[in-house]
Amino acid sequence: MYSEREKVRYVEMMWAEGLTPCAAGRKWGLPARATLRQWEKLAEAGKLPAEMPKSHVAIKHAKHTRYPNKIKDEAVRLYRAGEKPAHIARRLGILKSSIIPGWSRKALKDATMSKTDTKSASTKTDKVGTKVKAMRKSAEEKPSEETEALKAQLNEALLEVAAYKELMRDPKVANPASLSKRQLVGLGEKLRRDYGYSLVQILTFLGISKSTYLYHRAHLNNAYAKKDAFELDVAVASVFIESGATYGYRRIAAALSAKGIRAPERKVRVSMARQGLIAHCSRAEKKWSSYAGEVSDAPNNLLLDKHMRHRFVTEVPNALWLTDITEMRGRDGKIYLSVIVDCFDGKVAAWKVSTSPNAELANSTLLDAVAHLQPGQHPIIHSDRGGHYRWPGWIRICNEAGLVRSMSRKGHSPDNAACEGFFGRAKVELFHSLVRAGATVAELLKAIERYMTWYNQNRLKTFKRNGKKISCETIAGRRRRLGLVA
Repeated sequence: MYSEREKVRYVEMMWAEGLTPCAAGRKWGLPARATLRQWEKLAEAGKLPAEMPKSHVAIKHAKHTRYPNKIKDEAVRLYRAGEKPAHIARRLGILKSSIIPGWSRKALKDATMSKTDTKSASTKTDKVGTKVKAMRKSAEEKPSEETEALKAQLNEALLEVAAYKELMRDPKVANPASLSKRQLVGLGEKLRRDYGYSLVQILTFLGISKSTYLYHRAHLNNAYAKKDAFELDVAVASVFIESGATYGYRRIAAALSAKGIRAPERKVRVSMARQGLIAHCSRAEKKWSSYAGEVSDAPNNLLLDKHMRHRFVTEVPNALWLTDITEMRGRDGKIYLSVIVDCFDGKVAAWKVSTSPNAELANSTLLDAVAHLQPGQHPIIHSDRGGHYRWPGWIRICNEAGLVRSMSRKGHSPDNAACEGFFGRAKVELFHSLVRAGATVAELLKAIERYMTWYNQNRLKTFKRNGKKISCETIAGRRRRLGLVA
């Protein structure tokens, strides 16, 4: 429990420092802010004998009346000294703390950003210098209670002198008020670097918010960043050439570190990419790559409609075929399954299995499918842009059978979505479980043969018309019902 004397002492301390109960609670830890707020209400109601500290400029201000200049000057002085506007308002009896930064900006504009040219800048500096000397002398003669105020004014005057000195170095600055925000930030950085002023003092002096100052300072440093990047590029290129173009970014960073040059690996990697420096690669040169050029001219995607959508549906058999190759990994090796799917009902028109995804696998699958065509049937054969669908052998078979070639767009795997969907269903229904069980290549081959026969003859499939489900039957049974050759 706190005694009445302790309560009064805490409230008077809070008022003397211009703190709110919340700020005082954070600063002192105890008492809690809720307790301090309760004591403050009691003091304001006269139930606690706490006295508000007197200020030599504090007033009781009425609404819609102007504040005296004495009040404004004192508020600006405290604000530039680092006091918070809310604390200043409580101390001086100002109704709204939000007007204090405005007073500071106006005072700054009137004092340091007035319409003067470089010719009068030296005169202004001399005047301020005389003022500084007078203030120093006055500070020595004045009583101790006014020393702090004089010191704050002295710091302001010294900052103003330093600013004018820096402005006089640039003959292009005819008027300090004409400086842009970025130029003001450049001036502030010089004052901080050369004179040691704090960021709070610079922000108050220039009348710029911290966020604006930091934004322009980041862009102000771009010139220095470009210079540093150029120097790093020269150092990186030198080490790269000395190594005979064998060092990668890690060894270059280590070599630079040994020379006393601070260069993180990330920056070295960026520098090498910027200069196009590539270390010797130990891998053998590829015989063929899709990025090195096209094997042959690719036909257009004939399945795209005017709305850029695909229609993998036909009204008659052997009008549209889809083909692709997929890989299956057995316990003792890999096998590749090539299929040709009829878009009429999803029947697998032909399929082949091989241990290599070569042109022979694709060509033999196509020959099996062509052998079952009826006279006058010349389907569209749609595939992805794989090399085995672009070799002369594949093109020759298509031309001899009168097939119309169609290919997916480059980098658009959904262009062959219906065939990819067949592989997905097959793997989910059978092959994934066999692979997880450690099936051999021979076991996978037998499973593929059984699955293809079951898929075409006995697997129930849902058929739709106009987007609605109309039947659920096997592919072979539906063809018999429609009077087609199964």
